[in-house]
Amino acid sequence: MPKPAVTLLVCFMYGALVWGVLPIERGVSWETHLAAALIGIGLAIVLRRLDIPPRTRYTWEDEKDQYEGEQSSYSDT
Repeated sequence: MPKPAVTLLVCFMYGALVWGVLPIERGVSWETHLAAALIGIGLAIVLRRLDIPPRTRYTWEDEKDQYEGEQSSYSDT
């Protein structure tokens, strides 16, 4: 999928969330939704620099399998 299409899809999907913040129905507290949206945006900005540690890579994961490409005598067929 081309990057511009993905970008437009994401903007459309997240843009639709804005309507949940606006006061559309009477009796629905939109202030809480607005506060949660602002808190979420603020936390995303503050925590964007946190780094997720890389997955531990073991030496045996880099080794080539010695049986790769051979037919197994234990096949189900």
